[in-house]
Amino acid sequence: MSETKDYDKSSTPTAHKTTHQHGGSDEISVAGLCGLLAYEQNAGAIKGITVPAPVAADDEKAITYDHDTLAFKYLAGGAAAHAITHQDGGIDEIDVTDLSGVLADQQPSEFSIVSGLLSKFQGLIAGNWTLRTPPADNNWFSVCWSPELSLFCAVAFTGTGNRVMTSKTGSIWTLRTSAADNNWFSVCWSPELSLFCAVAITGNGNRVMTSPDGIDWTIRTSPADNQWISVCWSPELSLFCAVAHTGTGNRVMTSPDGITWTIRTSPADNGWISVCWSPALSLFCAVEGV
Repeated sequence: MSETKDYDKSSTPTAHKTTHQHGGSDEISVAGLCGLLAYEQNAGAIKGITVPAPVAADDEKAITYDHDTLAFKYLAGGAAAHAITHQDGGIDEIDVTDLSGVLADQQPSEFSIVSGLLSKFQGLIAGNWTLRTPPADNNWFSVCWSPELSLFCAVAFTGTGNRVMTSKTGSIWTLRTSAADNNWFSVCWSPELSLFCAVAITGNGNRVMTSPDGIDWTIRTSPADNQWISVCWSPELSLFCAVAHTGTGNRVMTSPDGITWTIRTSPADNGWISVCWSPALSLFCAVEGV
């Protein structure tokens, strides 16, 4: 029987993993691999910017990037110290413009900063209403706002030649000459046409009037002498739509310009008193009342 050689039992084979570690013959690059490495990484080095090696005094400190020196540095105070770099006056102050979400603290606005401006927006805060003196004791039935003109416009059921009033502020109102002494029930504004449009429940073929500025009004021919009680504007359809409290199968009318109106068949001869437009649903909706 041939002799066998005794091996030194104290020797240990080189671990295979060392060939893939730093300096090994088959070193692995972790670039692009998924997962979290076991040790915290040098963020600055990853970005190609050297971060100074921390000394004992830097333990428990937060690291931040200084845009002025274009270098990373350590801050005393840990995470709390890092937070202040993103706050007002910090070296890396955050701009919250257009970020989503609601801030925890109530923000100042021009309403609270500019003295007296809040009085221009009556009822903005629940229960905070202020009486304003109208220029005439007419029965004012409808009011709307024109953002483009920065103007309120109201129409009345009664009055003599003065059934319109306008206001820039909501507090001081000016009477305007109405195109006819009809019983005006509703007014709306079309931004696309730059036009106010009002409808009435009385009149003889003249139950619509329009105005580009709330001051100069023009009578428009209504296709039926129904009691037109509500009107609205659809920007998406470029269309006015009005509904009536009376009429036979014809209690809706529409117009693309406020001038030429077309009767539409109403699904029922109900006493329709209000109509509105939903852009989200592409839908007019009308309701009846007594």
